[in-house]
Amino acid sequence: MQMNLDIDDDVFEAAKKIAESEERQIGDVISELARKSLTPLRWEMRNGVPLIPKQFGSKPVTIDIVNALRDDEY
Repeated sequence: MQMNLDIDDDVFEAAKKIAESEERQIGDVISELARKSLTPLRWEMRNGVPLIPKQFGSKPVTIDIVNALRDDEY
């Protein structure tokens, strides 16, 4: 389907960079990103508690960090 849309410049440039780096059409990239944003997140659960996804490059949280935060020493 073809349609005219107003897209913010920064969003267009980001999608354009992705399309160029992956050698894809910009419309395909924008469609994929839109689908991903419309899909509800599925949290991994452990013992009934949702796990927070790790951010790339972040350090793991240790029991020492948890204890220090609990005791306001961190």
